[in-house]
Amino acid sequence: MSTLSHATLPELISVAEHNNTRIIEHFGRCELEQLRWKPEPKEWSIGQCLAHLVISNSCYFPRLEAINAGYHRPKSWERLHFLARLWGPLLIRSFDPQQSIPMPAPGIFRPPEHIAGPQIIDEFLSKQLKLVDIMRASADLDLDRL
Repeated sequence: MSTLSHATLPELISVAEHNNTRIIEHFGRCELEQLRWKPEPKEWSIGQCLAHLVISNSCYFPRLEAINAGYHRPKSWERLHFLARLWGPLLIRSFDPQQSIPMPAPGIFRPPEHIAGPQIIDEFLSKQLKLVDIMRASADLDLDRL
């Protein structure tokens, strides 16, 4: 597979599906205390990391679904592809665990201090499946024309 920054849609779908398998294998049997454990007081727990992914991915679902349905009309600044070419790689690099400078999540994407319970695993898996469905539905779109 190519790097994620240059991955094809089928590769991204495969990664998302593989991540679901890994989440089940590694965290599927965790108790609430394990999901809430933090390596450091200012760091997130496993449950908070999953909640963050649920929150952040879900914010994009309405727009992605509108794009797939043909209802999304990009604003003029969104059509400036050089912005995507400039900011896209920076955004992707910000997710690299080897980054020396951690980038805090925007407030809208921050998880609650305490997760409600182990159902966060099911919620994460459900949102991942929805993301995969949205990605599959976009397979025939010319993403360069959006």
